[in-house]
Amino acid sequence: MILIPAQLSDTMYISAMALLFFSWTAVVSYMLAVTAELDCSGQLATIASVVSLAGSASGPMVAANFLTEGDFSPMLWASAGIFLSSILLLIKPVSHQEMVRKLSLVAR
Repeated sequence: MILIPAQLSDTMYISAMALLFFSWTAVVSYMLAVTAELDCSGQLATIASVVSLAGSASGPMVAANFLTEGDFSPMLWASAGIFLSSILLLIKPVSHQEMVRKLSLVAR
């Protein structure tokens, strides 16, 4: 199983956390930039920021519901599923925005 190695060393854990916190800021910044491009009024970016903070606050509580005694697998699979769902929900608006941007460049 890729998500859970047999032995999790301290170095492996520290490396994973460093990668998570490095990528987290990049991903959130990108998503807020995409929402700002989709809505010129800025309301969507504001709502996205609030939803992001609400998710950060409630995420650990939701994840705790998936924990079982000594087994983190359900929590990791649920997190992976939510992550993939988020990517799938983001693909259509981003590709639409790219198409609109390309069409506006061609029209110039």
